Amino acid sequence: SLAKCLKILETHLIPPQINVTTEEFIDEIEKNLIKINTTSVELKKSGPIRVIINNFGIGGTNSSLLLEEATNIKRIVKTVEKNKVEEYHLI
Repeated sequence: SLAKCLKILETHLIPPQINVTTEEFIDEIEKNLIKINTTSVELKKSGPIRVIINNFGIGGTNSSLLLEEATNIKRIVKTVEKNKVEEYHLI
């Protein structure tokens, strides 16, 4: 799930759902306002893109992970080592 979400943030494409082939099944679910992607869908950018991973475990061990794409803010870190100054750009 994490790798898939990172790929979505990188490419801005939601991949199709695998192993869903029955059109009758898809039509029945979409009547209930749930959309199943059978092809890749491009995300329309109107702000930072966020994805979430939910895990509902047995016995109440639930967790959620929210990921947001990196912004263009860069921070310069300078290090001095043996009279040599190096700059690193961290995102």
